[in-house]
Amino acid sequence: MVRTLYWAMYRGLYWALLVVCLWLGGVASSWADSPRPVLRMATGEWPPYVSQKLPNHGGVVELVNAVVEEMGMTLQYDFVPWPRAEALVKSGDVYAAFPYARTEAREAEFDFSAPLFASYSVFFYFKPHLHSADFQTLADLKRFRIAGVNGFFYLDLLDQAGLQVTRLSQRRQLVLWLYRDRVDLIPMDLISGQALINDMFPEDAHHFTYIPKSIDEEQGIVQNHLLVSRKFNTANDLTVRFNQALQRLKADGRYQAIMDANQLYQLPSAQ
Repeated sequence: MVRTLYWAMYRGLYWALLVVCLWLGGVASSWADSPRPVLRMATGEWPPYVSQKLPNHGGVVELVNAVVEEMGMTLQYDFVPWPRAEALVKSGDVYAAFPYARTEAREAEFDFSAPLFASYSVFFYFKPHLHSADFQTLADLKRFRIAGVNGFFYLDLLDQAGLQVTRLSQRRQLVLWLYRDRVDLIPMDLISGQALINDMFPEDAHHFTYIPKSIDEEQGIVQNHLLVSRKFNTANDLTVRFNQALQRLKADGRYQAIMDANQLYQLPSAQ
């Protein structure tokens, strides 16, 4: 009688434990199969760093995607004009846009992630129209005709120096205006500028050159970041997590592997 009672209790406990284990297994499987949270951002055309025409949309997209995956999330991003990207961040429609340099004007309205990569911006000119150019301070360039692209960091620097700058909507317009002698100087990142010139005017690329001095007189090398919204829900927490994930990529070598594979630090010499 006692043995029968114990056996019945044992069987009941066995089946109860089996049901619990199966339930927990189903929950774990559900968790494992559930989609990762989506993190929405915006970006724009800035080859060879980021472009819809590049494999994986460029090395910077590859880096940001790797960091967001390390956060346990899925990156969702749209290509839009740069002023539109900034507006989406300002309104809180997206968490961030990338890549962006810090400026005083932007710091008044946005937050920033840790630096993603460095770039070096210079003034290009076309030698058949302008034989040489140089400057000690930006104010020395007041005698030159200058054009820039709306939404780029250098506009604040040029405005502060008292330079008259024609605003255009695209970088290709800058190069075309320079080639047609409508302006004397155009500011562009060194690597992306040379790539654009080689694409647009491969036979005349050797006639383009640049002033070696950086546009950013204080920093020289420009650090590029996520431009982070102050209206997006949990933005501060997300930025802390993003920076921590970025640091883990640097610590285990994945960051440098992405940099090396995309040659993000390779600076061509002047012609």
